[in-house]
Amino acid sequence: MPALTPHPNFARNTRFAGLLYLVIIITGLGAEIGLRAPLIDLGNADATAAAVLAAPGQFRLAIAADIVMAHQ
Repeated sequence: MPALTPHPNFARNTRFAGLLYLVIIITGLGAEIGLRAPLIDLGNADATAAAVLAAPGQFRLAIAADIVMAHQ
């Protein structure tokens, strides 16, 4: 069995992958807790619809963050 030799850019690529993983975590938490949670009332669909209609930019930003999170 031949000896394994690390690729010269292995450490850099590993750090970059870790950075992308942190981006996924931050965008996911930000979308769910910071942007979408204040708009959603689990017990009242009418209140949720009214909140989303009152803040469409916030809701769209939450969806955009979900897209960034999903495409990483």
